[in-house]
Amino acid sequence: MSFYERKDIVENLQNSTIVLVRVADMTRAKVCMISQARTTSSIPPAEILSRNNYSVSVIATQRGRSFAKEERFKYGKIIRVPSGGLCGIRFPVLDNPLQILILLSEALRVNADVYHVHGLDNIVIGMFLGIIGRKTIYHIADDHPSHNNYPDFVKTLIRYLEGFMLKSYDMVITSTESLRKDRLRFHSQIEVIPYCPPPYSSLNNIEWSKKEKTIIYAGQINRKKGIDKILESLEIISGKNKNIKLLLVGEISENEERLFIRRAIKEKRLNKYIEMIGWLPRDELYKVIKRCDIALCILRPWCYSYVISIPWKLIDYMACGVPVIASKGLMEAEKIVKSAKCGILVDPEDTQEIANAVIYLLENDDLRSKMGKNAEDYVQKSYHWNSFEEKLLKVYAQFVQ
Repeated sequence: MSFYERKDIVENLQNSTIVLVRVADMTRAKVCMISQARTTSSIPPAEILSRNNYSVSVIATQRGRSFAKEERFKYGKIIRVPSGGLCGIRFPVLDNPLQILILLSEALRVNADVYHVHGLDNIVIGMFLGIIGRKTIYHIADDHPSHNNYPDFVKTLIRYLEGFMLKSYDMVITSTESLRKDRLRFHSQIEVIPYCPPPYSSLNNIEWSKKEKTIIYAGQINRKKGIDKILESLEIISGKNKNIKLLLVGEISENEERLFIRRAIKEKRLNKYIEMIGWLPRDELYKVIKRCDIALCILRPWCYSYVISIPWKLIDYMACGVPVIASKGLMEAEKIVKSAKCGILVDPEDTQEIANAVIYLLENDDLRSKMGKNAEDYVQKSYHWNSFEEKLLKVYAQFVQ
């Protein structure tokens, strides 16, 4: 072997060593996510980064349930901080000054290399972190300024407050192209990373023994989301088909809504047709969806957010191979259902139309099977977890050298 051949080998080994050192440095990179999610499994980016050897801490505002203040998972921990508006008053962006200070203190204590902020309620934290020179990412899943029943001028004020604070962030991630276009006036560095359902191998070949045809609605349960129309439709459906069960999976956060739902179920004599299940971790939710025949994505397009964002429940339903009945008027969701040919679009205010769609699918086993297969194939092709992971890691590669 010549001197030059030996020299090349040595140089290659040195270069390999440098690469390995850089990879090792990256594996020690610390990420702090600030979110309202209850568990790390509710935040897909936390799962991805954890599996790719980032050390992830999640600071979560705790709402409605009793959880441990701090809980460790494989690559880090989740820290929970009580939520709630100042004196019971909630105003997005400037909600609770004391909570903002607590969250900021917890974030600085983590001393992360990158701070990944989810949602408008936490945007102030990332703004302060950005001002003092920390690397920050703001993640927009939907259009939060339009979520509340405020007058239009207040929504406009909130939107521009969000836009002003975005300027302190290094990067913005949105879940749809519509959201990206809407925020380009405030920030030039925006990446679109659509939500993709996590792969749960334990869901393969699940067999369920059930007597009834099962319909599912998953998510927040209230009249804004259309639960009143769902219950009215169920009354019609149960008059035609007694062999059905509606699963309501999720939380009813407001007492007024809980009382309304209980009263409606009693008045319409729907008790035997409904099973109410509380909030579930995503892997458990998937197991429940898998056992269902039809999934409901009935949402009122009462705010701009619903029009330009994609309901996670829709993608979750489709990933499980369940045909959907979804609302007309939700631009992004409509495009998916039409492209995938995986369900029926209905007027969310038309009780009879919703009921007819459910009855039609219940009576056509072959069509349900075909639509379910179309749904699963579409998600595998267009919303594959590997694509989500690749895009997210590419973003983080810009921050962690």
